Amino acid sequence: MASTMNCISLLLLLGLALVQKSQAQQLCTPFDEDALLVFKSDLSCNDINNPSIPCPLDDWVPGTDCCQWGGVQCDASHRVTSLIVAAYFRQPMTFQLSRASDSASFGRSLPRLTELQDLEFDFINLDTYLPPAWGSITKLRRLSIYATSIYGEIPREFGKLSELTTFTIDTLAPGLFGFGLSGKTGIPRELCKLSKLKNFVMRYHPNLSGGIPDCIDGWRSIENFQFFNGGDENGRDFALKTATATGLTGVLPASLGNLKNLRSLNLAANSFGGLIPRSLGYLTSLETVNLAMNRLTGEIPAEFGNLKSLTHLFLYKNRLFGEIPNSLGKMTAIEVLDVASNGFYGPIPDRMYNLPNMHRLRLDDNRLWGPLPRGDYLGRNLAISLVMNVSWNFLDGPLNPRQLPKNIYELRMSTQNGRMAFTGISPTIRVLKNLRVLDLSHNQLTGELPTTFNDMPNLEVVDLSINDFHGKVPSRLKAINANLSGNTRLVM
Repeated sequence: MASTMNCISLLLLLGLALVQKSQAQQLCTPFDEDALLVFKSDLSCNDINNPSIPCPLDDWVPGTDCCQWGGVQCDASHRVTSLIVAAYFRQPMTFQLSRASDSASFGRSLPRLTELQDLEFDFINLDTYLPPAWGSITKLRRLSIYATSIYGEIPREFGKLSELTTFTIDTLAPGLFGFGLSGKTGIPRELCKLSKLKNFVMRYHPNLSGGIPDCIDGWRSIENFQFFNGGDENGRDFALKTATATGLTGVLPASLGNLKNLRSLNLAANSFGGLIPRSLGYLTSLETVNLAMNRLTGEIPAEFGNLKSLTHLFLYKNRLFGEIPNSLGKMTAIEVLDVASNGFYGPIPDRMYNLPNMHRLRLDDNRLWGPLPRGDYLGRNLAISLVMNVSWNFLDGPLNPRQLPKNIYELRMSTQNGRMAFTGISPTIRVLKNLRVLDLSHNQLTGELPTTFNDMPNLEVVDLSINDFHGKVPSRLKAINANLSGNTRLVM
């Protein structure tokens, strides 16, 4: 009996060894290996004087299993499904990997990877246009290109990539890694066929003009649509566009309103004109809309009040006008609202800074008039610090701190040339216990500075310059070196 068991165990061990040997001999397919080796010849590895960082293609050796090569992944059938080539970059302009072949032949072998689904390049000096031949990688689901000095237009042939879900070309640092794509076709109509596309991200391509085709609603799966040349989620308003590098142009098509799955729309720092489509107000999944730094005209659609999931709305630096619609008070999820540097007029809607989750509100550089509305809405989340800027308007009336939101962290109400006409500062300023930054410069404020400033230990930055205060300066303002210049009657 024991000898029988020993024989069975021996047979099992022999069988396991044969399986392992068979698996070890299962290499990637010869045609996938050949396609990758041809692609390797398209690139050259440069000396970066750092032997601790090997070339990412050093282990691409003929006759070895290409499924084990750096950046390559295969499926159970040993077919290449993913290729990610990421190299080292060091300033100034030192790329570890660069294109070696001529532009016309670069990347031509990749469509031979017929199971390829994932393609990514990071920090490679390609210095070429996007190969139209990649439109034949029929199973491709993700194409992501970061900091590769790519140029030219989006190939129309990419409209054949019917499985594509993510398309990203991000220059990361324009000028350092080139200024991205260029041309006049914008988003080609052929790309409207990409019905499975969920993410379309084009970051910093100011030399690519042209528009968004009206067939864009063919992107019925799209969730994230970004084509921007400046600005960010922190409200920085830098823009790369110039008189000659305008970014996308034309009008925003009403068909954008058919993208029912859209959650993020960022078209900042382009040159779109015309009206904001009212149809956007019916995309109830929208969480972020950034149309800042364009040439949009007209009013904010009242339909935006329907956007109950919207948390960020950026419309600054356009040519918008009219009254700010009261319907925006229905956007109860809104956290950041920035409509600065437009031509809005009329009073500030009562609930504008009473929205419960608001933490940054910019209404500056418009033509708003009247007093500040009451800000003591009981539904406000007082755990959220509010930053508010209403400078450069035509506001007036008493400045009553008791009517300001109690959680205000930063308040800016600067102006020049007497555009705003507030009276002095009330001693009740001390009720704003969370206030860190206060800018009331260049107004017509008079009277004495209230000693209750001494009861505000959280104050860090105060600018009361170019007013007409008189009397003694409270010790708290002295301690933080408040800017009091231009108040000639103050006694330090």
